[in-house]
Amino acid sequence: MVYLMILDGELTIAHKGHHEKQLKSFEVDSFMGDWETEAKGCVTDFNLMLSADMKGRLDHVRLNDQQVYRFDSENRQFVGLYIWKGSIRIDESDLQLQEGDFVIFYLNESEIVPKVIATEKNTDLILSFIAHR
Repeated sequence: MVYLMILDGELTIAHKGHHEKQLKSFEVDSFMGDWETEAKGCVTDFNLMLSADMKGRLDHVRLNDQQVYRFDSENRQFVGLYIWKGSIRIDESDLQLQEGDFVIFYLNESEIVPKVIATEKNTDLILSFIAHR
């Protein structure tokens, strides 16, 4: 499965025999990688590509300076965190991430769920949630 999120620009994407969709910033389309696909538009995008035994989701979160984001502790999975704009720090660690950085967390029952704290206003995060089916 392919998950496609537009970060900047607009795109019309058509999957022959399936569906067509217009996408703007932070909107997502999902489709099988072997579908015949055409796209029109000029965009910057973020892709998540998974094997058939995995499921995923892409979300956008905008944080203001010092605003905190907490991962869902009930849903144990892999979480990819891409900093599209701004910067963050991970609470309880020295980890600081800037625009363009990417980190993956594995959330399991025995670990403390990390808190993400924005260190600039209008920080845009792209979250990739990945789990086994």
